[in-house]
Amino acid sequence: MRIGLKMGMQQALTALHYAFPQLRIASALPVTRGRDNFVLQVNHNLIFRFPRNGATEAQLMREIKILPLLVERLTAPVPHFSYLWLPDDYFPSPFVGYSKLQGIWLNDPRIVPPMQKQLLPSLAQFFAELHQFPLNQAQNCDVKGGDVTFWVALYRRRFEQIQAAVFPHLSESMQQRAQQRWEAYLERHASLSFAPTLIHRDLWLHHLLCDPEQGTLCGVIDWGEVAIGDPALDFMGLYLRWGRERMEEIRSLAKLAPDPTFWQRLDFYREFYFQFYPPYTEAFKAAQSQDYHVLEQHVHYIQSTLR
Repeated sequence: MRIGLKMGMQQALTALHYAFPQLRIASALPVTRGRDNFVLQVNHNLIFRFPRNGATEAQLMREIKILPLLVERLTAPVPHFSYLWLPDDYFPSPFVGYSKLQGIWLNDPRIVPPMQKQLLPSLAQFFAELHQFPLNQAQNCDVKGGDVTFWVALYRRRFEQIQAAVFPHLSESMQQRAQQRWEAYLERHASLSFAPTLIHRDLWLHHLLCDPEQGTLCGVIDWGEVAIGDPALDFMGLYLRWGRERMEEIRSLAKLAPDPTFWQRLDFYREFYFQFYPPYTEAFKAAQSQDYHVLEQHVHYIQSTLR
């Protein structure tokens, strides 16, 4: 049986019965039916993740290697894979299960400004601990990344893939304008150097759990995008929701080294990753899956931004 795009409740339960016969399943509830993972909540307090594709499987294998090391370095809890399945001939895909971390998400409306203030020391400690993680240990766990040269080269390759798959659906004049925009962004990106650290790289408020009564961070989840890169990226989710003043307080509490281009990079990433880049990558995914209706929608949007 191949775990993949067709994974659903019945396939997940079959996999669990096969892999963990000692697990008594009293209840099971799908948490999400996303493109990358099928997630199942079992017995109210266990979370099981089943990758849907090869890229997500590779991400999970990195998590399997690095999360035990992060448990030793981070004060904030991270998932502990107490149920771990590595591929065999019958189930040739990895999947994991862990005790559900408790708390409320930082994007919960109950996290009002006074509570944000109370959470700042705990958040500062998390950033300081994560961004000081030894890079050689991360590399030994197959965590990829590097300095600005690595990331510009990565997005150069992605641009070439997008150019091959998406640009033929644009008019010739729009192709020229899109290429000029891409070249301008890549040139700006290359000018923004930074000292690379280990980063979560997907640190949105719905990946951070807190105890509102204690005012402490009590969980950080979804480490599939973990990489070596610009530490500024890990502040993006909080920056967009809580603003610059809170980020400056966190950086001060964390006693981070002076970083004269920090805000310049953060503003660039906000513009590039969240305004310019998304329609291109979604169009590329639609072209790959031959979903031409979705592709047409994104192409139409791209052309509207180029006029």
